[in-house]
Amino acid sequence: MNGYLSLGRPPRIEPPYPGWPSEQIATVEEAIAEAMRRVRAEKSSRDIFAAQENELTNWLHRMLWRLLVEQTVPGFTCDVFSPPQRGAKTTSHDGSRVSLEPDLSFFRCGIAMADNPDDGWFCECKILDDGSSHGVPNYIKDGLMRFVIGDYAWAMPSAQMIGYVRHAAGKGCVPAKRLHEQFAKLEPKSGKSYAVLTGLLAEKAREPHTDGVLQVHATTHARGFPLRDECAPGPITLRHLWFQLG
Repeated sequence: MNGYLSLGRPPRIEPPYPGWPSEQIATVEEAIAEAMRRVRAEKSSRDIFAAQENELTNWLHRMLWRLLVEQTVPGFTCDVFSPPQRGAKTTSHDGSRVSLEPDLSFFRCGIAMADNPDDGWFCECKILDDGSSHGVPNYIKDGLMRFVIGDYAWAMPSAQMIGYVRHAAGKGCVPAKRLHEQFAKLEPKSGKSYAVLTGLLAEKAREPHTDGVLQVHATTHARGFPLRDECAPGPITLRHLWFQLG
């Protein structure tokens, strides 16, 4: 009877999960970039500058749904990806926090969500504006560190940070330089292994876009929390996709 009930159902895999193929990650990033291009085409500069983080992310999310239905981004299709989720609830690595909500979550078709709900591509979005509280320190403290301490993507080896760069931060903004400068300030103050922030790994092979989509960079961070079976999660690589909005 048990064998009959399990027909067609993939076996449960315990975390940490293997990383997504690079081709699927590139597809998701291109879908996010195309969605933002369309948002910028439909919204006025005034609307974009006035929008709060949640509003920008809501626009991005709705456009991602439209792209998935239209299937205009190669590989971003309904037979490969489930509809992207906005604020999907997840739990921390130890289950102590049960209502965490990454800004955007992507899941693949064929993955048994009931068994593997943490096998996804999780994104956190932040405004980057030097003229307000939305600077790089906030981007790290209230965004990036959520992945490092095990709130988000604790079962995955990689995830995504999305930056909405505007106003004073927009002119000549270089993600690698901004992050490197802030990490240099934080590293001497860090006394815990999970907060060790390593240097940047620029993807030299990928050319920057000329339409406001900045070159993707990756940072790798040690994680010191244990998983529920006491095994180590390993480091996490965060891919930084920034949009220059003005």
